[in-house]
Amino acid sequence: MPDEPMMLDDMNDNPVADEVNPKDIDGVPYCRTHHCRMKVASGAGKTKGKDYYKCPGSRCDETGVKIRSRVETVVPPAAHECPRCGTEKKPVYLVRDESRSTSTGIVMVCPECEYRGPMLATPQLEAAIAARPPLKVQPLDPTIVTKDDGTPVDYFRAARWVREVRKQVGAGKAHDIHALRYTTAAELGALGLSDEVIMSVTGHASVEMVRKYAGAARQKARAREAQEKRK
Repeated sequence: MPDEPMMLDDMNDNPVADEVNPKDIDGVPYCRTHHCRMKVASGAGKTKGKDYYKCPGSRCDETGVKIRSRVETVVPPAAHECPRCGTEKKPVYLVRDESRSTSTGIVMVCPECEYRGPMLATPQLEAAIAARPPLKVQPLDPTIVTKDDGTPVDYFRAARWVREVRKQVGAGKAHDIHALRYTTAAELGALGLSDEVIMSVTGHASVEMVRKYAGAARQKARAREAQEKRK
């Protein structure tokens, strides 16, 4: 695999980028018509560095010579069979539709029933993707507010932030973080929201604490609902 990432507009050393004699990145010739690797035809091992290949597709005259030797491959190993009209005993191979194919995608069609397969990535694109270093994906963190190091904010730090905002807006002690969480849990509970939804808003770690704060409000809401139904 190349040491540096391979870009689509800079693939002069990439064997599959050669439209005249395209090859997989391990040197095996590539059939553009059937979008597959060719099979050894003759001369394998007889000439150093040269093995002769031909396309495995029926009635295909494309041939090639292996001139490179690498372990990576990006070209499909076999010709694509038509799933509609081909059979196990008599397969029908899809061919490249030049009018619908692009510089990065290949559309294969059946020459018999005109079945059209999904767009496939070109060997050039596959080689460019394979040459790029793997992406480092960080796991998703359900925490909304974090400290600078990415860890969740603890209760006391959050309480200090709320206290600072309270001073800025001139709010009294009735608006401390405990009162705000208590009131929020009660209001959401009265609206009929689940414990899990309330926990996602208030930040409580246990269902028991949510039920402690929202329980009375829920009971009042249920009582009002029952009285309304009695009328």
